[in-house]
Amino acid sequence: MLAYLLRELLHDDAAAAIVASRTVGRDDLADAVAPYTLEHAADVAGLAEAELSELLDAVRRAGRVAIVTGTGVTMSAAANVTQWLAWALMIVTDSMNQPGGVWFHPGFGHQLESFELPVLPPDALFGPGPTTRPAARAFLGEWPCAVLADEIRAGSIRAVLNLGGHLVTAFPDANALLPALRSLDVFATIEIIANETTALSTHVLPTKDQLERSDVTLWDFLMPRVAGQYTPPIVDAVGDRRSTWWVLGELARRLGHQLPVLDGEDLDDDTVLERIATGARCSFEELVAAGWVEHPHEEPPANWVERHLDRLGGWQLAPPVLVEQLATLGPPASLVLLPRRQGRHLNSQLDFLGERPEVIIHPDDAAAAAVVDGDAVVVRSARGELEGVAKVDASVRVGTVSVPHGHQGANVNRLTSDQDIDATTGMAHYSGLPVSLHPATARPR
Repeated sequence: MLAYLLRELLHDDAAAAIVASRTVGRDDLADAVAPYTLEHAADVAGLAEAELSELLDAVRRAGRVAIVTGTGVTMSAAANVTQWLAWALMIVTDSMNQPGGVWFHPGFGHQLESFELPVLPPDALFGPGPTTRPAARAFLGEWPCAVLADEIRAGSIRAVLNLGGHLVTAFPDANALLPALRSLDVFATIEIIANETTALSTHVLPTKDQLERSDVTLWDFLMPRVAGQYTPPIVDAVGDRRSTWWVLGELARRLGHQLPVLDGEDLDDDTVLERIATGARCSFEELVAAGWVEHPHEEPPANWVERHLDRLGGWQLAPPVLVEQLATLGPPASLVLLPRRQGRHLNSQLDFLGERPEVIIHPDDAAAAAVVDGDAVVVRSARGELEGVAKVDASVRVGTVSVPHGHQGANVNRLTSDQDIDATTGMAHYSGLPVSLHPATARPR
């Protein structure tokens, strides 16, 4: 769908000016999307040709667009291509950091316009993978989480410090990961809620929860405002619980290290937060006094993105690795897994709200598997299986099985493989996996 829109828009006069002045690789992009005619794109996307034509007309009328991808897209084999084409579409419609398009958050805790963002060549981004998986390249010095089980089995990793992640439901291939975690000498988890990961841990380090500590907004780029917030603790900490910074500081000290942000005696939450917030758009005292400080969108220099773009030489419309991936994408299997989130269940959190792990399937796929709405159903892949509750819904596409991630019982990572990862990013594939569907009572012998 995106390739078709780009194919047509690249020939419009409206796109010509921005493409000529702020981009590199226009012709290579045009060649890459040339096969996606209306007829071909409609066939691949499973849409009516009239719908695609109407979408193209709507984009032309709007002039600028904002495209947001999500969990399902970014976990598929086509993730890089889809994200690239979405950005390319916003670039050629002059939608980057423009009203009516997308907005690059300038930060509140860190003022991004105040320093030069790095321009890193590919050889600085990527490094060799671990000895067990040399093809799983490092990115900015970090290996993908999919190599963890292999590294534990090889004896390269004997201790893991887990900062609040529910690894059993978050990392790929639980079938390989669980026995690997059990074999560790030390598996220490910082957590406030008991779950399957804490049950596997050799040590559980309970820290203050969100109401027991003071806080400032650290992920301010997730807010639609240039703002920061401070909140004091609401209740006293239970028992001997300490803040996470104290736990990490003590671990470092006992290993013979001193963390600069924790240098000194008699530290408390506010002292540490003040040190973290030194680069914010207001002083820590002002933030504490007001509780909420907001700057107008226009106040940070609006051209900071353009300055960075000048140093890059313009938007790179056709990176060779992405052009190649688009050309080599194949059709999906006849029935594939799609992940999703639920309104009352966030990743592995909020189990107590009672969301069921509903497996959404199209009526045609349900009939083929002899499954009816409300049945217990088994979803099976080459790596394993999970059991959930069938929800038959004609709004999903034929050939897809949608399972929410983060559930301990119906854990999608029983289906995923830690060997099936994207070669460029190291992202494990959670979406588009071939699966089969079975009534829960029909077990194989």
